[in-house]
Amino acid sequence: MKKDFLRRIEELANREGFVFLGCSPITSVSSDVFDRFTYWLNEGFGGSMAYLSKVKQDLREIIDWAVSVFVFAWLYPRYESQSRYGFGRIASYALWRDYHRVFKKRLLKLGKNLTDEFPGLRFKCITDAFPILEKALALQVDSEKLFMGKNTLLIHKNFGSFFLLGEIVTNMKVTQVNSFRYDNNKLGCGNCVKCVTECPTNALNGCFIDARKCISYLTIEYKGPFNLEQMRNVGDWLFGCDICQQVCPFNHKIKGKNFCSFLQTDLRVTPSFSLIEVLSLNEEKFKSLFMGTPVLRAGLEGFQRNAIAVCFNQGFQEALPMIRNLTKSDSDTVNQTASLALSKWKVRSVPTKLVVIN
Repeated sequence: MKKDFLRRIEELANREGFVFLGCSPITSVSSDVFDRFTYWLNEGFGGSMAYLSKVKQDLREIIDWAVSVFVFAWLYPRYESQSRYGFGRIASYALWRDYHRVFKKRLLKLGKNLTDEFPGLRFKCITDAFPILEKALALQVDSEKLFMGKNTLLIHKNFGSFFLLGEIVTNMKVTQVNSFRYDNNKLGCGNCVKCVTECPTNALNGCFIDARKCISYLTIEYKGPFNLEQMRNVGDWLFGCDICQQVCPFNHKIKGKNFCSFLQTDLRVTPSFSLIEVLSLNEEKFKSLFMGTPVLRAGLEGFQRNAIAVCFNQGFQEALPMIRNLTKSDSDTVNQTASLALSKWKVRSVPTKLVVIN
């Protein structure tokens, strides 16, 4: 491949506000990586995310003309919001415009520029809403700077882990690179287990994540009413969770603003969100508040279910009338979670000012 092609990709990526990580010919994901994923899925660690069964070992099973992949990082600011009585926290990535749309739009612009300059180039832009092992692709293009952390997130030695991935698949031939293997990566967490020990639900074991215990899974992916354990596991998170990233030393080492420049003035959601406001939302207001952000993925009923759990965990007295009212909701997800919260409220250790439900 011509060096000017790669140089041009890097220039365009910088212009669009993200980082070009590297490129690789498309090959099947190595057996050790895919076997780990299959084991994780078969053991039920993926919870109710049935769509994961569609993940392919070889991207060419989906895009038959694909020859190579170019991988990019979308860096976003982190907000380490503190726990506040009467408020729930929202994960940093969800405070901005939905990266599935923004990132893909900018990747498409980059791809179009390349086809204008390099005739015959064919491309397709993808984000994580695609049935491939995206992290494995990234590791394949740059295992000198990237590694899989014990929190199961990709960590870049310069950027930390507060980034998301996007790819451009092309029919362009690239130079062969060494395939990534878990046992030959030069980077790693070493003896650090902060993410494992600080996870409040014990979802991490240093090798796998049990999504069924993960706060992000519970508040975003899981559908239906919470049981008591799930409700307690949510803590004070309304949508997603940043704990395993906040405690990671690689994120503490980052200096300055490394995130995408186009996000600097585009904060869409308050990091700490009023529980009273969430419980009073209707469908129209919910969509108006969160249109164009990842929070929409939870849906109104999921978001209110999460808020009920946070109120329960905080012993948030002022929310009790609204939770009682939500026991009459048309949504089973909401009314059953509200009923459970009220029925268990009196047996919890809560602030002394809390009114006990009889």
